[in-house]
Amino acid sequence: MVADTMQELINKQKKYMDKKYFREFYFKDNRFHQLIFQTAGEELSWFTIEEVASHYNRIRLLYGKMEGVQPSDIDKHVKMVAATRKRDVEGMRKVVMEHSNTLLDRVQSMSKQYPQFF
Repeated sequence: MVADTMQELINKQKKYMDKKYFREFYFKDNRFHQLIFQTAGEELSWFTIEEVASHYNRIRLLYGKMEGVQPSDIDKHVKMVAATRKRDVEGMRKVVMEHSNTLLDRVQSMSKQYPQFF
C-alpha cells in the first residue's frame, strides 16, 4: 500500500533530521514527493519538475544545511499519509499547498539573511 511506503520513508527521514545528515534526509524526501506524483499518475510532472528544479533544490539543500529539518516538515508529511489513507483529495491538496508555501516563506527569509546566495 502506498501509504505504508510513505510512512516508511517518514520513519527514515526522522533518523536524518539533524542537519549533518541532511543529504540523506533530502534523498528520502525526494523519494517521498516522487511517490506522491507516481500515485497520482503524474510521473511526467515529476520528471519535468526534476528537470527544471535546480534553484528549488539549491534552496532546499542550503536551508537544510544551515537550519536542519524542521519538525513541521515531518508533520506535513504525516498529514499527507493520513490524507492518502482516507483518500481525502481535498485534505491532500490543502497540506501540499501548506508544504509548498513553507518553501516560499523560507526563500524570502533566507534571501534577507543570506543575500550573497541570491
